[in-house]
Amino acid sequence: NIIVISFKDIPAAVMNVSPNPVINELNIDYRTSLKGEITIEVYDLIGQSVINPIKLKVQAGENNILLNVGEYPRGIYVMRIKQSSIASIKRFVKK
Repeated sequence: NIIVISFKDIPAAVMNVSPNPVINELNIDYRTSLKGEITIEVYDLIGQSVINPIKLKVQAGENNILLNVGEYPRGIYVMRIKQSSIASIKRFVKK
């Protein structure tokens, strides 16, 4: 027997950040197959949250988000974007 699986109905998301390293504004390119709300979280390398979670509405397709990180201390951070059952994670360096 052959089972055909369609991936078109499986939610997916891709996130890229630039510039990396960053000085003031981090550009987040977030592509998703779902329309709805996302939550952005930023953590330092010991796992402590450095901002209150940010909730935003996005459209299916490409979304561009600017995050001001000018007040962050220099270091390496982990950003997580959650949407429904999807989580995208990227590291970035603050100069």
